[in-house]
Amino acid sequence: MWLKVTVVIAVVAVGLLALIVGVLVPLSQQPRVTLTEGTYTTSGCGAFGPSRWTFTFRFNLVNTGNANGFATVELYLNGQPNIGTYATINFFVPEESQVTEQGVSISSADCGTYSPGVAVVSVAKA
Repeated sequence: MWLKVTVVIAVVAVGLLALIVGVLVPLSQQPRVTLTEGTYTTSGCGAFGPSRWTFTFRFNLVNTGNANGFATVELYLNGQPNIGTYATINFFVPEESQVTEQGVSISSADCGTYSPGVAVVSVAKA
């Protein structure tokens, strides 16, 4: 009798351990992506160039998390994300690594004055 009870308890314990390892551990693994060294260059609006600005960005995406991730990055022209002209691009960033992106561009509608920038607006587990 005691042997059957011990076996049942052992089977239940192993099943619970498998559930914890199989479900909860992967849930705790998350990417943590930040953007560093965001810079840009401008071109256009010259005497012989197009009649709009082109802003070409360079930046690093750093994932300090313990899972691969997708960083949604926004290039913007009006001082902050989600206002006016902007472009949203997704980048894959492996866990515990850094990715350098360069040559990513956005163009203005005219030769006006702009406040361009780049920001990570969301991060999702890959």
